[in-house]
Amino acid sequence: MIISMVPLRVSLVGGGTDLPDYATRYGGAVLSLALDSYVYVVVKPMFDENVKVRYSIVENVSHADQLKHDIVRSCLKFHGIHNKIEIITTADLPTEGTGLGSSSAITVGLLQALYTYKGEAVSPDRLAQEACHVEIELAGSPIGKQDQYIAAYGGINRFDFHPDDTVTVTPAPLSPARRAELCQRLMLFYTGQTRSAKEILREQAANQERNLETLHQMKASVATAWEILTGARGLDEIGTLLDQAWQWKRRLAGSISNPWIDRTYDAVRGVSDAIGGKICGAGGGGFLLLYVPPEHQPRVREVLHDLPEVRVGLSPAGSRVIIVNGRGMLPASH
Repeated sequence: MIISMVPLRVSLVGGGTDLPDYATRYGGAVLSLALDSYVYVVVKPMFDENVKVRYSIVENVSHADQLKHDIVRSCLKFHGIHNKIEIITTADLPTEGTGLGSSSAITVGLLQALYTYKGEAVSPDRLAQEACHVEIELAGSPIGKQDQYIAAYGGINRFDFHPDDTVTVTPAPLSPARRAELCQRLMLFYTGQTRSAKEILREQAANQERNLETLHQMKASVATAWEILTGARGLDEIGTLLDQAWQWKRRLAGSISNPWIDRTYDAVRGVSDAIGGKICGAGGGGFLLLYVPPEHQPRVREVLHDLPEVRVGLSPAGSRVIIVNGRGMLPASH
C-alpha cells in the first residue's frame, strides 16, 4: 500500500494568468500558498483483475479505460496500468467545486504514488510537468498550471509561466516569523456553495480578448505582492491588493461572483478598509479567503458566524509519500 499526502492551496494574486490562452501569448504569474490541509491518495494492489476507485462514489471495472473519473483514468493511462489496482482518494476539507486546487492535488499525488509503487523516485518539477500534461492534454481540462506546481512544491512560491511553456519557480525567502505573521492574518471560510470550475474557466477563456488589460493588471500585481511580502513593508498592504485583485477577477466572467457572495464580501469589508479577499479558485462559491488584521478578526467572525472557518497554516513541503507498506511493486504495465 502506498499513501501520498498533497497540500491544498490558495492563490493570493495572479490566478487566471496561468491559463494557456493567456500565458502562451503574454506569460503569466501567480503567487500561491500551500495549506496544511491535505488530499490523500491510496494505491494498493487488487486481489482480482479489476480496477476499483473509491471517491464520492465507487467504481469497479475490468479495465482502466472504463473509468468515469477523468484524472484517475488519465493517470493510469500515463503509467501504462490497466488493471489489478485499487485507488482511494480522501481529503481534510470539502474539495469538489470548492476552489482549493483539489483536482490537481489528486493528479500530483496519484502520479507520485504510482511512481513509488513502481519503485521510482520523481522530482517536484517533473511531477508538476507531468501532472499538467495529464490534466490538460490527456484529461482535456480547461485549466492552467498553478495548481499542479504548488501541489508538487508546497510552501509559498511565485510561479512565472513563460510563453515557451517553461515555468520558473521562486520560493518566497521568508523568515519563520514572517510566514507565521502572514498566516495569522489570513482567514478561510467555507461558503457551502459549490460550482463547476470548468464552466467558469471556459467562460473566462471566451472573454479573454476584452479582458486583456485586466489580465495584464492581475499579472503585474504579483510583482507588487512579492515586493510587499518579501520586503520590509507592512503586510497590511496585502489586504488592499487582494481587494483590488478581487475586483479585477470579477470582470473576467459573470459566474465568478453572485449576489450572495457580493453581499457577504461587502459586509466583511465594512468592518475595515484593511480587509481584502477573494473567492478561491475559479470563483462562484467554495472557500472565501480573507486578509484580516488580528484586531478585526473577532468582528469578522461575528459577521460570518454561520460559515465554518478553517485555520490557515502553511505546508512547507509539497506532495510526499507518507506510507509504503505492501507486498511487491506494481509492474509498469499489465
